[in-house]
Amino acid sequence: GCEREVAKAANGTSDEIKKESIMRLSWALVHSKQLEDVQRGLAMLEDSLVNPGSPLQKREKLYLLAVGNFRSGDYSRSRQLLEQSLEIAPDWRQALTLKKTVEDKIA
Repeated sequence: GCEREVAKAANGTSDEIKKESIMRLSWALVHSKQLEDVQRGLAMLEDSLVNPGSPLQKREKLYLLAVGNFRSGDYSRSRQLLEQSLEIAPDWRQALTLKKTVEDKIA
């Protein structure tokens, strides 16, 4: 699946295709039931934030980091990342919904 796609993209494919493949794999990993997968997804996303790309790409990476941190039980970090994501897109319903869920867990 995604891991094979990333490995294939690493061999001489354009940077854009590599980035898209890494984003798809990161998405799959942070949504995994396995904590080790979630941690791998978080590490990949943290690495990709060094060069976040467009504001839309940065918003997506921050959101996925928030999802991964939420699933790992780090609710305060998740909320912090969601706030950064919402600075880019204040009306993003998906992020607003997760933020409310995070705040309910913290409360």
